[in-house]
Amino acid sequence: MVRRSALLLADLPRSSWYAETRPLARRILDSGDLAPIPALLGALTEAGCDHPTVLDALSEPLVPVEAYWMVETLAGAEPGTLLRRRA
Repeated sequence: MVRRSALLLADLPRSSWYAETRPLARRILDSGDLAPIPALLGALTEAGCDHPTVLDALSEPLVPVEAYWMVETLAGAEPGTLLRRRA
């Protein structure tokens, strides 16, 4: 399932909304604070993101592991970066 999801998300950097929202994802990644997730979700939606996997991972009820994974993906970070920090 993880490999399949990675394949589905491989095209994210080519999406028009990606460049607009990546800086916010990087800030969340750098701080490790998930409080700005609603702002990231709003920015993604405003920028035209309609990718169901992306939106679901950042929607309420928030599942921290899913949110970490999506922030890492959007920020272009190595998988597990946030999880290792939180452990």
